[in-house]
Amino acid sequence: MTAIPNTKRRGAIYWYRRSRRLPCGNHFRPMVSLRTACPQAARHRAAILTAKFEELYMRLFGKPARRLALDKDAATRIFQGEFNKALDALDDEREQYAIRGYEFGDLDTFLDVHEEVYRYLAETNCSGDEPTAEAWTERVPHLDRDVAMLAHQQVSRLSAIWHQSLDETAEALENEQIETDIFHMDQAMRLRFEARLAAVQEYRRRLSDPDRRFESLLAAPVGQATVRPAAPAAVIQPTTVAPTAPTIDPAWASLTAEQAAQKFINDNPKLVASETGKREAKWTDKTRSQFETAMRLLQKSMGPKPFVALSNEDLRQLMKHFDGLPPNHHKTPRHGPMTLEEICAEAKAEIRKGRLEKSALGLNVPTLNRHFRFLKMAHEWARKQNPAIQALDWSEFAFEDGRSAREQRDAFPVSVARKIFRLPPWHGCANKRHRLKPGRDVYHDSLYWVLPIIWYSGMRREEACKLQVTDIARSEDGIWYFDVDVTDAGRLKNASSRRWIPVADELVRLGFIDFVAAVARRGRSCSSRSWSATPATWAIPITGSAG
Repeated sequence: MTAIPNTKRRGAIYWYRRSRRLPCGNHFRPMVSLRTACPQAARHRAAILTAKFEELYMRLFGKPARRLALDKDAATRIFQGEFNKALDALDDEREQYAIRGYEFGDLDTFLDVHEEVYRYLAETNCSGDEPTAEAWTERVPHLDRDVAMLAHQQVSRLSAIWHQSLDETAEALENEQIETDIFHMDQAMRLRFEARLAAVQEYRRRLSDPDRRFESLLAAPVGQATVRPAAPAAVIQPTTVAPTAPTIDPAWASLTAEQAAQKFINDNPKLVASETGKREAKWTDKTRSQFETAMRLLQKSMGPKPFVALSNEDLRQLMKHFDGLPPNHHKTPRHGPMTLEEICAEAKAEIRKGRLEKSALGLNVPTLNRHFRFLKMAHEWARKQNPAIQALDWSEFAFEDGRSAREQRDAFPVSVARKIFRLPPWHGCANKRHRLKPGRDVYHDSLYWVLPIIWYSGMRREEACKLQVTDIARSEDGIWYFDVDVTDAGRLKNASSRRWIPVADELVRLGFIDFVAAVARRGRSCSSRSWSATPATWAIPITGSAG
């Protein structure tokens, strides 16, 4: 047995096993592979199988006389406990709101988002598929679109929410000394979501009525204090003071968009990691680069005009430039000093010469939305520092994209892939030290395998480069597969990136499984170092001559 309930290990792989006595007296002992070597994933999968096993067993052999619902007192305690914890968490969130660059913008937005999220969870109890963006928008027509999309991002993590709530609900039932079967778990989980929804609604009422919060503090068991009404204060006639027009902070008055971007990053330390590495960054290097790119393009569109003077007319001009950019914009050093107007004019000249199709101009919808989302975030943050900055209408620059996520990216051309795989590393190189020179030797090492893995599996390059020996496994049916998950070698882009991908037959034919076995025999983990380091240092000498 392992530390994970109802599991055992065969080699590196976790297996689920369960034993129950049937009414006839015989024991029923199912066993199934969990197909993972990761303890966290095994714990989640074992919990799911345990819940389903109990549900099936009770349907087949449960006693009708058994009381499956929580009693009233236990349900009340679970609800009240979660309600109080949620209120405390909201108090903590209120403190976070004061930090610059708060991701929800303001506390009201946070409450709007989580009220709808908890209402959805209380109604569905995390069952069913995650709602699509269109279905979610129809569900919450009273919310601003940006707020609705923030809420949709939360419910899009339905599986992660369910896994986390599963452990917390089991702990709540164990504290009440109640059996954690499927029926009690289902009712207690719904109670906890309803308690969170009630807490958000109560917190909103307390913000609008401070006396209500004062009464709640008096109701707490902290002693019998007597509150006497204060004597009426003398009425003071207010004096009329002419309002002072807000002014722009001189430190902001001349900042360009790029300088404002740097100030935003410097003033929000949680966006970047600490120098010692003990604190992780909220933004990846890619996210930071995308933010800086959006601000740089804005500056190249509006010229030397300071960022605080940004107007909706400037945004419409930027949109015009975005629609005229060629597909290779800023991929050549020539575009560095050029304005967007000059780059767009050059692209029009290429069209007139027949060197470029008109349909190739313009940024796609996801890229447009990302750029304007970053610009809005920076501008709203600047307005918090300087209330005198003009408010902008950003609703004009949020665009719908009816395509699926797969359709939003062009497929990589097969003809280009054929050209790549005819290069020396795959078709024959001179030797280990001159891998890019044509020759007759092929070295099956990290340089050789990364691109074929990406091509045949569809992995992201970061996922392929962090593969370890334990991430390549074989199913009971004899099918080799990649177990893409969070490991010591690296993280994933998001929770839905966890998946199993079959190893393509062509990779097996080329000897990938032999390569993995060779790495394992040498005691190496096949971590990011071995995949991305210099081939001459980490090459496995499985070589052959190119015919």
